[in-house]
Amino acid sequence: MKHLFYIHSYITYYVGLEVIKYRKLNHSDCVLMYGRKFKPHHPPVGMQQVDLPFTHHPVNTFAVKRKFWKGWERLRKFDAFVEKITFGDAFKIYTNQTGIDFIRLFISHKKCKGFSFLEEGLYSYHPLDEVNAVLCPAGLSTMAYKVLLYLNYKGRLAADRLFFKPEYDAVYGLQATSFPDFANRLILPNPFINQGESAGIEGAVLVLDALFEYGRVRKGVYKQGLKSAFNYFKTEGITNIWLKLHPEHYNTTTQHQTIKDIIAECGKGVKVDVLPVEVCLERLAGDRRVKQVTFFVFLSSVGMYAALCNRSAFSFAWFIGERDEQYKQRVERLPKAFKEKVKFL
Repeated sequence: MKHLFYIHSYITYYVGLEVIKYRKLNHSDCVLMYGRKFKPHHPPVGMQQVDLPFTHHPVNTFAVKRKFWKGWERLRKFDAFVEKITFGDAFKIYTNQTGIDFIRLFISHKKCKGFSFLEEGLYSYHPLDEVNAVLCPAGLSTMAYKVLLYLNYKGRLAADRLFFKPEYDAVYGLQATSFPDFANRLILPNPFINQGESAGIEGAVLVLDALFEYGRVRKGVYKQGLKSAFNYFKTEGITNIWLKLHPEHYNTTTQHQTIKDIIAECGKGVKVDVLPVEVCLERLAGDRRVKQVTFFVFLSSVGMYAALCNRSAFSFAWFIGERDEQYKQRVERLPKAFKEKVKFL
């Protein structure tokens, strides 16, 4: 039996490794499948590691096409990939969600024997029904779409693209408030505690979301919120900060330059050092040799995980929420675990 882990962030990476340790899985049976251009800074030894050749955003490899027969070739390549990494063995898959088409193809594969959820971020702190029906609703599909979907992928993809498919085997969380109301819940040790991985990084860390990149807030409102955040730093006498960009900011040169221009405009009077993309903020928070580090976020789960590691964490979310009604609703829907651990400014 092979165990396939969908890894696209440092959270899923470290939670996945903790599951392997907890379940005492043979490393030779484990496959770490990297997505969204993720690469661990310290890759494990003895496990198969592959880069997934499939994407979900901004381009869906398994989109529905009118020329449905072209989907058969994509499906053939997918199954050949599965056969290659599993050596033809049966497998189980571990993922943060099931709303991604290539994940759903793994689950519908004839040799898949089950799937489990790994904690990643704030969705892991809402009840299953709330996520599926309110936070990430699948939406309605027309009959024509359902027929095309069936023809494209031979019935392997159902029309109900649920974020948390309820037929899971188990869920793996990091604290008592993880996966509320989920059955078969297992709480893992904190995987972020370490000694000395983050030498030289101390002080204030500002963590950016991909807010306007995902269309969650208008660019002008986003800039106003950032200006308020930097005004807070100056008022508090914080003249140097570390900045962590979202992976979305590295997708294209244009996106990267846009966020740099916004920071240059909003952050006048504060020295900003951009952290390398490979820095894991959760491990920075858990580094026992780092004497003083404080995290400032908007809606990022980094704030909650920093607090889990006994670091101070603050949110600037209301700096945007007071200017944008839809964003305000997002703030109000934040899980209790976040609101209890992160102080709003």
